[in-house]
Amino acid sequence: MEWPPPYQLEVNPRLRHLRLRLDHRGLVIIVPRGFDRRELARVLEAKRGWLERHHDTVVEQGRRRREEALQLPETIEFLATGQVFSVRYRIEDFAEVRLQQHGQGSLEICGKIEQRALVRQVLSLWLRDQARRRLPPLVLELAQQLGLTVDRIGVRSQLTRWGSCSGRARINLNDRLLFLPPHLVRHVIVHELCHLGERNHSSRFFQRLAEVDPDHLRHRAELRAGKEGIPPWARLDHERG
Repeated sequence: MEWPPPYQLEVNPRLRHLRLRLDHRGLVIIVPRGFDRRELARVLEAKRGWLERHHDTVVEQGRRRREEALQLPETIEFLATGQVFSVRYRIEDFAEVRLQQHGQGSLEICGKIEQRALVRQVLSLWLRDQARRRLPPLVLELAQQLGLTVDRIGVRSQLTRWGSCSGRARINLNDRLLFLPPHLVRHVIVHELCHLGERNHSSRFFQRLAEVDPDHLRHRAELRAGKEGIPPWARLDHERG
């Protein structure tokens, strides 16, 4: 690793202290607004040991994962719903990339297939559409079973959360939940529904969660590894930067 290492500098006005992050781009330095950039050399020197131990390994891992992400899937499986889709590609001479679904289990993507980032974008939009069709009915069914009322259900791509619950009885779910098995999808939904009654993670919240999901501790442990079940092309961490 060369010293000082190349880095990207980002300003985040919400931060109070400087942060260092290693990802596929290399070293990213995130500073609060008004940070004295003359201090960067001192900070890097203080973190030199950590950077020398991890920089090259993390960057190389990120490079390999980005290459994996650009590989186009031949099959897409949604464990949550038991659906399997075969994917065919056809090169066409027009600028954009188009996706068509044929029947219940076949996708065709045509256009400039060599533009892998565009193909991923089209697949991600299709994934979100599928999630918006299939996840809200599960929420409504479970809410009815628990005697709860949900005001709104949102489905979107989220980097760090599988789900969330707002103070206005709105449930938000990660569209990548479709790649998880049904019992983990249920666990995430039930967890957020329980927040309708208890907004925090108090003892009363976990007592209620245990009543409707007795194996919630095991499910939570499984969920921590859930991202490994997301295919490389669908992982949002490749889309930063």
